[in-house]
Amino acid sequence: PCSRPQSDTSSDTYRAFCAENYNDAELIASRDMILRRTTQPYVWSWAYPCGHCASFDFIQKRIADAGYIVARNYPGEALLLHVRPDLQTWAPNPYDAAYTQVVQKPGGRGATPTVDVPDLNKKFDEVYSKGGIYHFMSHPQSLDFGPDGFYEKHLAHISRHPDIWYVPMGPVYAFHTIVEKTEVRPLTSAGAKARFAVSNTLDRKIYSGSLTLEFTTSTAVAVFSNGTKLAERGDKEMTDRWNQEYVRRDGDSLFVTVHSNTTLEFR
Repeated sequence: PCSRPQSDTSSDTYRAFCAENYNDAELIASRDMILRRTTQPYVWSWAYPCGHCASFDFIQKRIADAGYIVARNYPGEALLLHVRPDLQTWAPNPYDAAYTQVVQKPGGRGATPTVDVPDLNKKFDEVYSKGGIYHFMSHPQSLDFGPDGFYEKHLAHISRHPDIWYVPMGPVYAFHTIVEKTEVRPLTSAGAKARFAVSNTLDRKIYSGSLTLEFTTSTAVAVFSNGTKLAERGDKEMTDRWNQEYVRRDGDSLFVTVHSNTTLEFR
């Protein structure tokens, strides 16, 4: 819950509040309930209720030990720090991760967040122009729904860009880990034009996404992943799913979207 002792967050009282409330029932039982009631394979992300306790190392460790790979904070609501933390890339600490801006009406203990659509859109355009990560945060009870409301107008502005990957917070941090931890090694050709091992030691239940590798070739090739030929897609056929496999060509560049722990063959 959002209620907490009205005291300095560095006090012993507040620390004790955090220690008591971040227990197995909150961290693990809630996760398991989501898995029982939905078809999703994993719960990747935690949201600190009202941002409470996000700065404590021991709380971050409990969240990590429960299996979450990222935890979103909600910094300084009373001081309006939550309105636009302005994070435009990966969080330095994934267990105290900020976001770009709030997109919602007034609420809580702070003053008014902006619902000015041009201002919201301008911040997205700034991040987009830099090729960064735009992460907006909302509470459903603080939205106006409908095509004339600020929320859906902003969604319309950020939607349908062919060069943007639209993905929830948890899977995007899982993807980051996949990219960081995956190794690509050349293998002997064994009759193929080229062969590569794509591997990591990550838990596939948690890190189930695919990644895209770029190769340069001027000749026509068929690409096989663990013996299965990958379908080739055009620019307008790129998937909006994060766990599929396919090939896309752009001039001499060949983009291979593939699961980890496979052998690629170019024939």
